[in-house]
Amino acid sequence: MLPKAPGQEPLPKVPSKKEEWVEFLKLPISYQRKKEEKAVVVVLLFAGNRVLFQLRDEKPWIIYPGHWGYFGGMIEDGEIPEETVYREIEEELGSKPMNLRYLGIFRLLDHNNLLSYAFCGDLFEGVRHLYEGMDAALFSIEEVETGSLFSKKLSKSFPVIPTDYVSFLFKACLEKRRGESRRDESGKGT
Repeated sequence: MLPKAPGQEPLPKVPSKKEEWVEFLKLPISYQRKKEEKAVVVVLLFAGNRVLFQLRDEKPWIIYPGHWGYFGGMIEDGEIPEETVYREIEEELGSKPMNLRYLGIFRLLDHNNLLSYAFCGDLFEGVRHLYEGMDAALFSIEEVETGSLFSKKLSKSFPVIPTDYVSFLFKACLEKRRGESRRDESGKGT
């Protein structure tokens, strides 16, 4: 069990259709993980209300090979999560995310309790290059929740990483963006 930040409790587990596989933790981004805890970042890059997904390479040693999922990667020794976000997006897309927002930390129970720091940001430039993965495309929440997405580049459909997880993060980021938009609008009249 991860230590809790003072006054903070884990969020309820999100049930999966198969089993409980993810635990959302209410921890600050400054949470100092134990040295033996492996961690990754996932980044939802938005253009309007659509998010950029990466069709992961079909390499058997990666998590969810041949699936559509978010961009991201392993946090290297000595890196803080925000540094990993910028490094990974540069490596995978050759660009930088804009308006980066922290969503939270969750633990992947079906992947040796891997910690995942979730972020969302805006994709203003579009995709100029794809250096990692087989394809990249923008999708709506409705398309993602079908569980299968079509690759125009490869002319066939591929599965989406576990949909409960994807939907939860997608909706959390949309809500966070809407909340920021409402705050911006309410501040215009002052």
